[in-house]
Amino acid sequence: MDISSQLDHLNAHLEATGLEKASLGGECPVECEGIIDGWYLYFRARNNRWRCCIAPTPRGAVGGENPSVEIYGIYGKTTENGEASDKPVDRFGAGYMAYDVAVKIIEAAIVMFRLNIEMKLQEGIDREQESCDVEFCVCGIPMTSENHNGRHTPLKEVTNDQD
Repeated sequence: MDISSQLDHLNAHLEATGLEKASLGGECPVECEGIIDGWYLYFRARNNRWRCCIAPTPRGAVGGENPSVEIYGIYGKTTENGEASDKPVDRFGAGYMAYDVAVKIIEAAIVMFRLNIEMKLQEGIDREQESCDVEFCVCGIPMTSENHNGRHTPLKEVTNDQD
């Protein structure tokens, strides 16, 4: 599959999750923008870092102002089984992140965003009133949940090994 077809497929996949106007693409940085449930999503992977933010305004999503969800990490920091690596971090690895990896991060952010909104609604809090203070695991379960077995890593620390 050529790169254009791959991007068309992945953008269609993101739109199926509810992300309107998905626009994944690029290298150095790899970026994606879109609208999820009326909020703005921005993903960016450059140098050795990635970040995905969902906020009430486009400027807030890009600048991280008043986000509902903001996740970030260093790309290339851990081994495949999640253990710390002694290898140096590739200074530019995130800029060449595989698009399917970016999609997984974006999907995780969407799950956490919707869970955060649901929790706020249950607590009677205006969804724009305060930002998320719940630390989530890669599996999407809050770290404080009784259903969480504590063997997972907080999402903000999750990265992928790249040789």
